[in-house]
Amino acid sequence: MRCDCADGEECAGDNVETCASVHCESDPPSGFVVSVLFLARYATPDAATKGFSVATWNVSHDNTNLAEMAAMIRKMDADLVCLQEPTAAAERMIRNELNRTYAYVHFSSGGQYADGFGMLSKFPFTRTNFLAAKHGLFGAWIAAVNVGGRNVQIANLHLCPPDTRRLQSLLGAPKMFEESDALHLREIEPVWKSLAIGTTTIVLGDFNDFASSSVARFLSSRGLIDGFGSTTKTPDAHGTWSCRLGERELSFRIDHIYHSPELQTVESRILNGGGSDHRPVISRLVWRSEHQ
Repeated sequence: MRCDCADGEECAGDNVETCASVHCESDPPSGFVVSVLFLARYATPDAATKGFSVATWNVSHDNTNLAEMAAMIRKMDADLVCLQEPTAAAERMIRNELNRTYAYVHFSSGGQYADGFGMLSKFPFTRTNFLAAKHGLFGAWIAAVNVGGRNVQIANLHLCPPDTRRLQSLLGAPKMFEESDALHLREIEPVWKSLAIGTTTIVLGDFNDFASSSVARFLSSRGLIDGFGSTTKTPDAHGTWSCRLGERELSFRIDHIYHSPELQTVESRILNGGGSDHRPVISRLVWRSEHQ
């Protein structure tokens, strides 16, 4: 088989997965060629041994810069992307613009101003279900994906935002988050109960709270690891959400990726841009047994 690549180079048959062209010269019937190209485009690395990448991002329901949003998701190029607050317009854009990158997509919105969730995956979903809020506002999305033959369950969170009216002075920031801390703990408990015991687990999203919060301690006490915190010196000096207090911009790390101990974070970054008041967090995870 010979493929004429978009950049004018030729790809041998063994390297057809790198070919971006839709024009191929080959002996097999056209249906076979289409199938090969479809599978190649959605192929992912051997995640069972080489690991995989996950990202969380609150895209903001006020974010109307859809082109910039799409560019950020492309830049991350994570194997699994969990979104909070996507609107119907954002969903349409993602389905139209990123369908060649993400074969498996789920969105939900209950109609409130910021209650949207999105999950984009290069791996097939084996389970998806929405967990309605018993406390707080938004609930959570629970999913499972087949990662290189291994089952991984994901909880995509958007915990209740703090009352920003408290943020009238710098001293008001700790009080603002402290008041929502107990509510967040009530929000995470039913989410945890919905997860399967003994299954590799990732809990991520917009926690609206610090890495020292009750939710963080809850997850840590059950063996989960703060990926960014485990790979970064002074992790809380790197904010994921920003707001202005007069002439001063404040930034807090309130978006997190936690995972069970059979996984190891080998790299985690907070990115700038995308048009939201939140910054995306992306982590590359490997199986600890394969990385030793």
